[in-house]
Amino acid sequence: MESVQTVVQVPLKRLWAAMKDSSVLLPKVMPEVFATVESLEGDGSAGSVRILNFGPAVPMVKFIKERVESVDEANYTTVTSVIDGGFIGIVFSLYRVTVSYEPSGDGSSTTITWRLEYEPLVESPSLEESKMGALGTFHAIEAYLLSHNEEYNSGVEEAQLGETTQLHA
Repeated sequence: MESVQTVVQVPLKRLWAAMKDSSVLLPKVMPEVFATVESLEGDGSAGSVRILNFGPAVPMVKFIKERVESVDEANYTTVTSVIDGGFIGIVFSLYRVTVSYEPSGDGSSTTITWRLEYEPLVESPSLEESKMGALGTFHAIEAYLLSHNEEYNSGVEEAQLGETTQLHA
């Protein structure tokens, strides 16, 4: 198991809404990395399958196909497994990523924990690029959201207002 953690300056509910739309967001935010992201099955919930086609910034890998294992709306956690492409069958027999999001500080930021569970087919596979890629992606999304304040806010203010009202009731 490997993991990395980072904090982004985006509130949890806004970031969660954006990440649930990552099939649209990733190619927009990082087109050199994610040429296209296409849904093959499902709606993003458990059992869904999508293909991520990589751009010129990822010359060693053309694509990965991933399956959503679980989406925990209450705990802001997703689990996905690579089922084809990438280094599956070459370097790894299992490559499963769990991403958890938690509010930080006064609620204006989010702590993201990225955990990789893997089974290697080679001795001592390099995982540094995977970890740095995850961190780079989270911070690219953060930069995008900070410069596009109007996006992924629909419903977020209403939810926060409801929570505030309940706290004061």
